[in-house]
Amino acid sequence: MCIAVAVSACSRGGVSPADKKGIEDAVVEFYQRKDKACEPSVKKIVEVKGATAQIEVLLRYPAFHSVGTVHHVVLEKRDGAWTVVKDKDE
Repeated sequence: MCIAVAVSACSRGGVSPADKKGIEDAVVEFYQRKDKACEPSVKKIVEVKGATAQIEVLLRYPAFHSVGTVHHVVLEKRDGAWTVVKDKDE
């Protein structure tokens, strides 16, 4: 099972708890659809402007003893739900 964990810096960025949870859920869903072995976690919410968010996500593969890689991800809020639009590092 994949669990997203936001760092405390997220709460300082002026992001509402509902948006933070929505972003975390969208990230987990996006990467779990691609690869069940991946454990993504929101490392940092860089910026939220209106209905667009830019974040850093740490992708780990515990089965392979992976330290993890950081991906820069763009999300948009559509119909009240956050959706991953683009992983800039893929």
